[in-house]
Amino acid sequence: MSRDDVFPNPTVKTVIFQIRYPSLFFIEKLIGEYQVNVMEQFPQSKLVVQRQFLFAQVQDDADQPEPPEEERAFPIRKVWQFIAPQGVTLSVHDQALSLVSEKHKTYRSPAAECRFRDLIEFSVDTFLQLTKLPVLSRIGLRYVDECPVPGTDSATFREYYETTLPLDRFPLSDATQMEFRTRIKRGQYSLLFKEEYKTDDDGPKLTLDFDGYAHDVKASGYLAVSDALHDLVSAEFFGLIKEPVIEYMRDRKE
Repeated sequence: MSRDDVFPNPTVKTVIFQIRYPSLFFIEKLIGEYQVNVMEQFPQSKLVVQRQFLFAQVQDDADQPEPPEEERAFPIRKVWQFIAPQGVTLSVHDQALSLVSEKHKTYRSPAAECRFRDLIEFSVDTFLQLTKLPVLSRIGLRYVDECPVPGTDSATFREYYETTLPLDRFPLSDATQMEFRTRIKRGQYSLLFKEEYKTDDDGPKLTLDFDGYAHDVKASGYLAVSDALHDLVSAEFFGLIKEPVIEYMRDRKE
């Protein structure tokens, strides 16, 4: 089985790609041109205004009057969003560019027409051509999977997953919520992983959350880093699931 297989019923529910960079004071002047350049792939657009908590503020001019208290506590950030027909949202603000998808079934499989990697390349290449950024402070690729749970029997659960949860001490039949979380290094890259099991009125649920990232990356090499992060996440995911989960993803749900 290839890590680039396209499953009809994948467990992944949300994929997030993000680049971060030092605050770009000129971003608002460029956003109109960026909008035109990505409009073919992202025809819908909107402006979102967010209020951010301000931890510290430095006044360059001692004679400059301070802003009102509410503005100092909650400064405004403009976020420009562009939406693709495939259900992908591209968001840009002065410190980050993000792509969020809840539709994609593959990152780069040559067998698929709609690949997440293609939209990453299109969006970021267009952005770098305008901004001329030499270095990115962070690149991240995150996958959130909602996985099948075969009831609350620990032995059956282990037939589905190479779980990190301490089931010998805390069996699923007794648990209402259980979580394992770790941050690890894999060579030059990092991974934040969380496995969470919980029950509610709809029954038991399992969420696997993989957040791969790298710091201080040359902008010209961003796509190779994204590919490496995808491979890292893919290896960890397929190291956790077993054949019943693979069969679940192969089910076409007719």
